[in-house]
Amino acid sequence: MTELHTESPAAEKPFRIDKNLATITSLYDAIPASILIIDPHERLMGWNRFSRDRINARDESEMLGINPMDRVHPDDLPELLKKGYKVLEQDIEETAQFRMYHGDGPPYKWATMRAKKALIDDQPYVVAVVTEITELKEAEAEQEKLQMQLRQHHKMQLIGQFAEGIAHDFNNILFGILGNTEILLDQVGATSPIIEQIQDIHQLATHSAKLTNQLLTFARKDLTYPEIIELNSAISEFLPLHYSSIRQNIQFEFRPGNTELFTFIDRDQLDQILTNLILNARDAITDSGKILIECDLVHFEKDACNERLAGISPGDYVKFSVSDTGYGIDARIYPHIFEPFFTTKEIGKGTGLGLSTVYGIVTQNNGNIECRTEPGTGTTFDIYLPQYKGDEQHNKSEANEHILPEGKGLILVVSSESAILNLIRGILEHRGFVVLTANNAEESIYLAETHKSQIDLLVTDVLLTMMNGVNLSLVLQRDNPAMKVLFLSGYVPDKISLVIPPEDGVEIIRTPFSINDFMKAIDKVLTSA
Repeated sequence: MTELHTESPAAEKPFRIDKNLATITSLYDAIPASILIIDPHERLMGWNRFSRDRINARDESEMLGINPMDRVHPDDLPELLKKGYKVLEQDIEETAQFRMYHGDGPPYKWATMRAKKALIDDQPYVVAVVTEITELKEAEAEQEKLQMQLRQHHKMQLIGQFAEGIAHDFNNILFGILGNTEILLDQVGATSPIIEQIQDIHQLATHSAKLTNQLLTFARKDLTYPEIIELNSAISEFLPLHYSSIRQNIQFEFRPGNTELFTFIDRDQLDQILTNLILNARDAITDSGKILIECDLVHFEKDACNERLAGISPGDYVKFSVSDTGYGIDARIYPHIFEPFFTTKEIGKGTGLGLSTVYGIVTQNNGNIECRTEPGTGTTFDIYLPQYKGDEQHNKSEANEHILPEGKGLILVVSSESAILNLIRGILEHRGFVVLTANNAEESIYLAETHKSQIDLLVTDVLLTMMNGVNLSLVLQRDNPAMKVLFLSGYVPDKISLVIPPEDGVEIIRTPFSINDFMKAIDKVLTSA
C-alpha cells in the first residue's frame, strides 16, 4: 500500500493511542457519522463509536492500526490517496465521494468524506468525517435514468416529426411516378422497346414507397385497420411463413402462453413486428444458434411503468418475446437501435428501418418495447401490447372483390400538387367521369357553389393550404349532404384524424397507390349507402 508520507515508522516502536488523541475522539461518540483520525502511514489511530460499529469491530484493539484504505473500492482508491497526500503536504481541506465496504467485506456502500489536517501532540494527522450516501446516490442514479428516458422519448418524437414530413412529400412525388408509369405501361404494350425501362421505374418507385411507409410507421402516422386478435393463434399462423427465411443450423421454437391473449392491433402490423424481430434475430446469429418466441400475460403497476416502461399506463398487457443466441448488442450502439436508418450491417445489407418500424408500431398501439442484451450471449426483445378485455369475437370484415366502376357522376378533385391533379383527372376521365379540379379550398368552394348540388364525390388531399381537407368536406356538405368524400393522404395528423367522420360515404386511401386500388376506393365510396 502506498503511504501518505514517505517517512517510515520505527519498527521497534509499538502502536499506542496517545491520551490526548483518545480524549479527542471520545468527544465525537455522539455524532452519527464516522470520525477517523489517520496517521501519515494510513494507519487508523483514532475513531468514534459510530466508526467502530460500521467497521464491526468487537473491541478497541481490533481498530487500532488498521488501514481504512483497504476497504475502499479499487477504482476509487488512487484519487482518495492523492487527496489525503494533499491534505497533509499542502494543509488544505479536501472532499471526496467514494465506495467502501463496512464490516467484513462487500457489498460496497457510497460515502462522502471531508478531510483536514490536524496536529495532535505536534504530530500531523488526517481527520476525516465520513458519511454514508448510498441512498442519495441511488436516488441520483434513478433520476438520471428517468431523465435519460425523457431525453430519448423527446429525441424519438423529433425524429418522428422529421420522418413524417419527408414521407408525406415524398409519397406525393411517388404517387405521380407510379400513376404515370402505370398509364404508360397500359399504353405502350408488351412489345414496346421501352417496356422494360418503364417497368424498372415502376418497380423502383414501389420499393421507395415501401420505405416511406416504414418511416410513417416509425412516426406513428401510418393508416391502420386494428382488430381484436388472439396473440397465440395469430403468431402460430404467421410463423410458417417465416420458416424459409431461417437457416437450417438455427433452431426455432415457439412457446405460446397458457391462456388466451387478446389485443387490439392491425394484423399486418403484428406480422410486421414479428417479421422484423425474427430477421433481426437471424442476422445476429453468425453460425448455429436458436431463436425462441414466447407469449405471456403480464401486469404492470405504476412504479414499474415509471421505472422501466416510460409512456405506458399501469394495467394488463399481452407480451411476446423474441430471443436469440447471437452476438448481442454493444453498449456503444445500444442507445441508437430504434433510430431510423441506424444499422450495423454492411452497405446494401439493410435499410436501418427494421427496429424503428417495430418501435413505431408498438408505440402507436399504446404499447412498449424492452431490449435485454448480453454481448456474446444473445438478445431478447420484449413487446408489450394492451390486453383487450371486451368482446373476444373477431371483428374483421371480410374483404370484398370490387368491380371497377363505369364513369357516372361529377367528381371534384382537390390537391395543391398540379401533377397529382392532372394524373387523377386523367385516370377518372379515362373511366368516363366528369372531373373538376382545384388547387386549394377557395377554388373548391367556388366550383361547388357554381355547380350547386351536382357534385357526387369530393376527392381531396387531407393536407391543404388555408383549410385542411376534412374541414373543406364539412363546408361543402352543408349545401350538398349527399356528396361522398375520398381523402388522399400519406399520413393523417393526429389533430385531423380525430375529426374524420367514421361513416358510410367517407373513405381514406393512402398515397402512393396503384390506379387499380384507387378505382376500387372510388367504387367503394360511390356505392356506399
